[in-house]
Amino acid sequence: REGAALPGNAGQADLAAQQRRQLAADGQAEAGAAVLAAGAGVGLLERLEDQLLLLQRNADAGVGHLEGDDGRRAFCVLRARDNNDRWIVLLDVSAAKARILDAEHDDAWVLSAGPYGWMPDNESIWFRSERDGYFHLYTLAIAEGSKPRQLTSGKWEVTSVQLADDKTKFFLTTSETHPGERHFYSMPLSGGTRTRV
Repeated sequence: REGAALPGNAGQADLAAQQRRQLAADGQAEAGAAVLAAGAGVGLLERLEDQLLLLQRNADAGVGHLEGDDGRRAFCVLRARDNNDRWIVLLDVSAAKARILDAEHDDAWVLSAGPYGWMPDNESIWFRSERDGYFHLYTLAIAEGSKPRQLTSGKWEVTSVQLADDKTKFFLTTSETHPGERHFYSMPLSGGTRTRV
């Protein structure tokens, strides 16, 4: 399907040239300014997935989109079918544009299952990642050039996470006392000391 036009009146989406070369060269996208120009917000996710397919990365929308409370933006999580790559993509619904916020690659496996969510400020997101060798909680501002900020760390894993209904803290289930045990904690949005519940 290389060079194929996108379906309907979506027009031809175009990844930035450097992003396209990087994906083609090693299958790993760098967080940056990959922007897709399109005619409408509807189908934006599918057009992004098509572009990654054109680049032979076998993209698959492993998780649906999550709209921010302000309704202007959403983000989605795409994964390669071989589970070696995961991309978090910001969708600007009104402008019908998308930008890769974060890309993760592992030759063995990238676990891309959620949960994922927006922080209360609608300017950053939270997600789990194994980028340090253990499954931990991270936040990422959606501003151009932002890097993930690790909120938990150690030789244990965050097995589940949820933002509290009042959006003032996280609730976490972790294996920090023993790999075979799970305990429930609350933690401030900025990370730090966890309180066992």
